[in-house]
Amino acid sequence: MSIDWLKFLGALALLLTPSAVFHGRGVHHRDLTRDWNGYWGRTLKLWTHGFDLIRAFAGGWLLMQAISSAPGAQGFVKYLPLALRGLIVCGATLLQTVVCKERDAMNAPIAFAIGLSLILLPIHASGPGLIVAFLFAYGTHLRAAFFPVLAISSAGFGALFLEKKLPWDLAGVGAALILPGLLPVLFSRHLVCPHVARQPSATVPPPR
Repeated sequence: MSIDWLKFLGALALLLTPSAVFHGRGVHHRDLTRDWNGYWGRTLKLWTHGFDLIRAFAGGWLLMQAISSAPGAQGFVKYLPLALRGLIVCGATLLQTVVCKERDAMNAPIAFAIGLSLILLPIHASGPGLIVAFLFAYGTHLRAAFFPVLAISSAGFGALFLEKKLPWDLAGVGAALILPGLLPVLFSRHLVCPHVARQPSATVPPPR
């Protein structure tokens, strides 16, 4: 296995930095199980969501470019790059999820998961998988199910189009995508999404 250390360190910096470190006082959190009417606009206004998507995409690309199999590798050594990439993306989504400034809660790294799936999975796996995950989460109001549905449907579409039972390159990414939906259940935490805090309305002085 060969490693381009400059790209590898860049990938680690982008992927392993928790999103919560960028959340200041102007960022509030809302449980995914609550009513989100009136909150979608404030969620989309939060710049860290777009940044999470871009850095996950860029970090995933750097990770793929940084690690490769040595020429003539055989047996287990041949799969070391896949194993290492899977371990890193699992660690990345773990950090994005568990590091949260809301008490007794975990962060829902939706944009981060989208960025990872788009770069690390074939488009004929991630594209339909994202559509199915969004429709399921929106239609059932089980928003936390976005993550396991994305993992399972992407693996299913990937296996279907690649004509394999379960392509190995999907396994690590699939495990990483399941974690944000699984960890809050295991540790009895709320899954929350950050949004821009409501600006206080200006008070108009009474007429004299």
